[in-house]
Amino acid sequence: MQWLLEAICPNYHSIADFRKDNPKALKQLFKLFVSFLKNADLITGETIAIDGTKSRAHNSKKSNYNQRKIDKHKEYIELKTQEYLNELDKNDVKEDAIKISN
Repeated sequence: MQWLLEAICPNYHSIADFRKDNPKALKQLFKLFVSFLKNADLITGETIAIDGTKSRAHNSKKSNYNQRKIDKHKEYIELKTQEYLNELDKNDVKEDAIKISN
């Protein structure tokens, strides 16, 4: 990417402004990228949920994942992502308010 931009590096404020001004477009870009990976057969797009690093043959309520549980967890991830983006926006406002004096 830097090669394509001829080594132009935006500062933190430009990146923060872009993120603030284009949240829906960025989310759509992420979804489009996943679709691209699926179409290029780089990922299958299947949902696989494994609890821990080892797979064991037991089926307790805590370690069993069904589609409802997975959907609920995906909603939770979406919520946490939005909260994180909101916190970044709050920090940007705080940084804008700080004036440096000599």
